Amino acid sequence: MAQVGSVGGDLRRVGLRCAGIALAIAVALPGCSGKVSNSTAHSRLGPGETPGPEGDAGDTPASPVGTPAGPVGTGGSPSVPVGPGGAQGVPPTMGGAMGIGGGSNPSAGPDADALCAAEGYFDGSVLTEATFRSRIVGQWMSCSTTSVFGTPEAGLEITADGNWYKLIENAGQIVRATEPADVGNYEVIDTSSMNGPGWFQLNLTSGLGTVMVHPKFTVQPLKMAMNNMGVHEGVYVLSNQAIPPPLDETFAADFPPSACGLVEPPPAYTESLSEFQSWVTGRWLSCSGSVFGSAGDPGDVGIDLAPDGTFHRLYLLPGTDAIVVVGHGFGREGTWSAVDTSQMNGPGSFQLDFYIAGLGGVNSFPHATGAPRTLTLQNTMTTDKGHYVIAP
Repeated sequence: MAQVGSVGGDLRRVGLRCAGIALAIAVALPGCSGKVSNSTAHSRLGPGETPGPEGDAGDTPASPVGTPAGPVGTGGSPSVPVGPGGAQGVPPTMGGAMGIGGGSNPSAGPDADALCAAEGYFDGSVLTEATFRSRIVGQWMSCSTTSVFGTPEAGLEITADGNWYKLIENAGQIVRATEPADVGNYEVIDTSSMNGPGWFQLNLTSGLGTVMVHPKFTVQPLKMAMNNMGVHEGVYVLSNQAIPPPLDETFAADFPPSACGLVEPPPAYTESLSEFQSWVTGRWLSCSGSVFGSAGDPGDVGIDLAPDGTFHRLYLLPGTDAIVVVGHGFGREGTWSAVDTSQMNGPGSFQLDFYIAGLGGVNSFPHATGAPRTLTLQNTMTTDKGHYVIAP
């Protein structure tokens, strides 16, 4: 499991006590009340909102300030929650269902496997409570052999009347489980007062207690990722969907990039935050390493920082060394922001933060050069580092 991050420039540590278990962590996590404490003075943005130069929601999309500091190997910056469905949790074990599309679950059937294999697009829209409640209702088939409960069932059914059921395979049919630990009721908690519009916590209560999760979604197909406070994670796909066509978003780029290893002159950007944001926008190819390390779906060969504040990890098309695929779905895409840290670290100091869809945040200290145009991103709380050069 990757290291958790910190919230706030002072790197303060936060203690969380829930269900009798004390967790010493370096990020504000959702507590039993379903709220995330956050000490920063930055404006709070809902999922999909992008602030302007002053950090206020609703301003120009060219200034993506204020994505969250989160729990995947990070720390150090002010955090502003972004992404539908709730607050960040401690990251799950990486490389499984949170990656490209999920694993295989024999009990869920071949149709579910085909849907799980489709990447989908991260849904960063701001959900109302009514929309969130509507979104979670249905029969969800599990994309891995273990679920958010840590048990090997076929899926999860959530009903509009406030109940939920584990789904199991019985004589070739998917049916509701009936054991006290396998059924229960649920509660939706609006955490927008702490985390911004569109943030909701889902508490699943059974005879064994309560599992607290913060669902995130993709579309095409509709998937739901849930993380049980870092204990178990699950990715589910809504049943009875059409299998979407494969995503085809590629571009040509030789590896390793020819500009790697050249002498590094001084940075090309100025001390202005907006100019730094503009300077780092673009497709960056990896010369070595990755700022994300093993988080999400590892093996990326670069990162695409879009001007609207979204990012996508880049991958080599299997069997090639010159065709790059733009990643989509949980663990492969999300949002990014830049934070001015000059008051703590001197003029011209910035921090570059990422929210990885379905997982949490990675914060980094950037070092840039102008010709060739390179960018080094050091994860603020792990040894993960990526050295990148701008794509030609």
